[in-house]
Amino acid sequence: MNPTDAVTNVLVYSHYFWPSTGGVETYARLLAEGIAGDQAFPTIVVTQTPRPGPECDAKFRVFRAPGFLRLWKLIRAADVVVLAGPALAPMIAATLARKPLVIEHHSYQAICPNGLLLNKVRGGTCAEAFRNKRYGECCRCVRADRGSVRALTQVATTFLRRRLCRNAFANVAITEHVRLRHDLEKMKVIHYGIPDLPSPAGTELGKLAGGKTHFGYVGRLVEEKGLSLLLEAARKLKSQGVPYRLTFVGDGPLRNSLEAQGASAGLNGNIRFAGFLDGQALQQATADMDVVVMPSTWEETAGLAAMEQMMRGRTVLAADIGGLGEVVGDAGLKFRPFDADDLAEKMVRLVGSQQLRAEISARARERALRLFSLPRMIEEYLTVIRAALHNE
Repeated sequence: MNPTDAVTNVLVYSHYFWPSTGGVETYARLLAEGIAGDQAFPTIVVTQTPRPGPECDAKFRVFRAPGFLRLWKLIRAADVVVLAGPALAPMIAATLARKPLVIEHHSYQAICPNGLLLNKVRGGTCAEAFRNKRYGECCRCVRADRGSVRALTQVATTFLRRRLCRNAFANVAITEHVRLRHDLEKMKVIHYGIPDLPSPAGTELGKLAGGKTHFGYVGRLVEEKGLSLLLEAARKLKSQGVPYRLTFVGDGPLRNSLEAQGASAGLNGNIRFAGFLDGQALQQATADMDVVVMPSTWEETAGLAAMEQMMRGRTVLAADIGGLGEVVGDAGLKFRPFDADDLAEKMVRLVGSQQLRAEISARARERALRLFSLPRMIEEYLTVIRAALHNE
């Protein structure tokens, strides 16, 4: 490839893509659309997500579930390969084809065999067992969920994945926290970028709905999100006679147990499980939320949901952990991770002060526009792509 050529073919690989939903899928689509918007960079997307119907966008072609030979041909035809996560097959193909490789890290796959940096045996955050060469501990951790054979396989592939990351042209961390955790050469921070989202229509942020402050959680109902902790804090508010509502928007394997926990604590009059929603239904369910709570008990790499709510000018109450605490910064209210008492105390503060919610909302909007704008993310990636072409 001659770096002076006018047209550069960019391949964006995301294991999950539309119509699958989630933070990575949202990021990958916005990134591909942004790169393809520059006429000098024709873009294709390669994914393992099947297609139920017509493609979602005409700005780029999408190749779904290719075998390795097809993937090899697509990468050979590209000038730069951008990966949404350190997926092994495209990393191997791009390395063999000697293509400039840009790898975005939104999880811990290059430093942790389970990708979450969670210790499944003792609980809590892993003390970087893999990076500290405690491979037996890694095997026991994965074996707790997946069995012995899978444990050995995942530890071995983590070795390979990290080695290939070291050979990439650039590694991109989505927060400074992720950069420090990975400690990879040539790693730079590019924050997620999201569109400029409007404030919820028909509501005033911080307005009391029916005399009760409306708290909400939006996301997957899974263990690492700390939702049992949120229910325990909600129980404490009820015992104090604090007026509030709490809505869970999303679904997942913990839904039944969370509903049972809420019923056991006598919270059925205060909480609601709305299930998975999107589009207009999601907007309606979240329109009158005063505060979005993110009580994660794992080191979130960023917190795309927090960015979106901040862009809307909503008050965010989040665990001060990992990249989530970094994203919220001084533009939200944070509580000590794993501490239901501190979470409850912060919720009470927000119930008692509409002015505090309004001040936080204004700071959140300003911070989101400054750090998490979509044009900024696209331009930073285009800068990396141009540098890769020139091997700078």
